[in-house]
Amino acid sequence: MIWSSINFYQRTIVLLTQISIFVISVGLIQKGNITIGELIALNGYAAMIFGPFVVLGRQWQTIQNGILALERVEKILELPTEEYENSKNTLNGNDFKGSVEFKNVFFAYKKNEPTVLKGINFKVNPGETVALVGESGVGKSTAMELVSGYYFPTKGGVLIDGYDTKDTSLKSIRQNIAIVPQEPVLFNDTVKHNIKYGSFKATDEEMKNAAKEAHADVFIEQFPKKYGQVVGERGIRLSVGQKQRIAIARAMLRNPKILILDEPTSALDAKTEKFITESLERLMEDKTTFVIAHRLSTVRKADKILVFKAGKVVEEGKHDDLIRIKDGVYKYLYEYQVGLH
Repeated sequence: MIWSSINFYQRTIVLLTQISIFVISVGLIQKGNITIGELIALNGYAAMIFGPFVVLGRQWQTIQNGILALERVEKILELPTEEYENSKNTLNGNDFKGSVEFKNVFFAYKKNEPTVLKGINFKVNPGETVALVGESGVGKSTAMELVSGYYFPTKGGVLIDGYDTKDTSLKSIRQNIAIVPQEPVLFNDTVKHNIKYGSFKATDEEMKNAAKEAHADVFIEQFPKKYGQVVGERGIRLSVGQKQRIAIARAMLRNPKILILDEPTSALDAKTEKFITESLERLMEDKTTFVIAHRLSTVRKADKILVFKAGKVVEEGKHDDLIRIKDGVYKYLYEYQVGLH
């Protein structure tokens, strides 16, 4: 509001001054005191005088933006640091199996805020594929954030290989987890470094093999600089499908025991979705996989489907079993998507 006022008053003062100069100059020209050329020169000098004042107003705005940015940075720096190593239990890579269990899990992001998860109970064995379905905002993504240790349950426990995430080294958990999100996060760097992100010790040959497995080499080889091509801020120079394949290649290179797929094919055309689905199926082999899905056609092959509603798991089973439940939530969602409602 202050900046808007300053901008308005600056423009008003400049305009009134120029009008005043013009009016006075007309009288001076009529009296023969100045020429038209001198009038133009006078207006030019006036503009040179007002220019720095306009710049000063803009500098004020820049300083205020900087002060606000400093306040935001201070809030971030005041947040408690995660303890990656100071935990009772450490899951070594060779011993990590990938079983996940939720035991009566309740969760709210902050005190006095609504409870997002309400008494969640389920168990996933190593190598199983589990689909989480339900409408938006029912707690699917939140449950996966608890698996990764970004948050911890308000009540109950999330167990990985029998160890509570609260008492387990976050580093050892996250080293064995890979996520392919709906909107992949890419950095303004080369294709090579974006694929290697999270697996920095991997060789170039391993990186290229991962890209090939993800069908990403098809378009990467067409770039002028190939794997040295810079993708732009947030991958702006790539299409949605290309970014997804980069994210899948990153996950393949990581070779995790637990894989989280957050609707990775939702924004793709049919042809691209076919390629990425094939890549995902290879990636999911022998891994504990969680698939967060809104399009139920992508979860029919899952070993287990968890149906979320209002923060609770209201149905659990395979597609063929859930579709038979009369007035079931999953049955309604499925029939709605195929056009029966």
